[in-house]
Amino acid sequence: MKPEDVIKTTTKRLLIRTVADYSPIMMSLYQHEAGTPLPSGQEYDPFRDLENHEEWESVVNELLPSFQERPYANRVSKTLLSQMAIMHLATINEVCDLKYNAAIDVMSKLEGISGYAPSTDLLKCNLSFDEGGMLEEYLHCHVNVVPNTYPRMLHKAAVRDKIARTYDHEKSTIDISRVEEMIKEEEGSSLGKMTGHWLIYKNINNKNYYLGLFPHPREKKYKDDEWIKAKCDLAKSELNI
Repeated sequence: MKPEDVIKTTTKRLLIRTVADYSPIMMSLYQHEAGTPLPSGQEYDPFRDLENHEEWESVVNELLPSFQERPYANRVSKTLLSQMAIMHLATINEVCDLKYNAAIDVMSKLEGISGYAPSTDLLKCNLSFDEGGMLEEYLHCHVNVVPNTYPRMLHKAAVRDKIARTYDHEKSTIDISRVEEMIKEEEGSSLGKMTGHWLIYKNINNKNYYLGLFPHPREKKYKDDEWIKAKCDLAKSELNI
């Protein structure tokens, strides 16, 4: 069996259904401002608490019960907490399947706190936005909130090359641990690393202020810089930065 056949077989078993992170309901929830009315329709009923500030704050605290104990919690915006709670609630109600806690893993890594998921080191991180663009003042890391992020990474050309180099022809096996080590050794912007939603943050005096978590555009035409910037501006005002 050829290396490419092995990886196709492996990832076919690992692939999880595509989540609807670009569906109309999720895109409207990502952009929604707490305390304002949601669109009509029963599909929005699980999220109606968003229409009331106090009720939604209570829901966020219930869904993320121990988050405020984290040492960097005072540098995380209410906007970001709300977005993570929306993802959690959407998953509970089977609207989609998103791992909000992957964002916590990335923040822990950036803060130098141990105990985060090992796959976090495979993500593109500490990246700048285009100079002169609407988001140029910020940094971002990719976050693997989509369950099939890992097998999607294995299909990248840059990763398939590493797989071929670790392929054992006699046993028809791949040394996946070595493949991961090679990926981790590369620069944060390497084409072989995992991608996903954007965790956007701003570094001030060597401290990160975490602003929001946004769907990662799959094509240039889907870039939503205007509403993402508006959300980041709101998050900055929440953190008084």
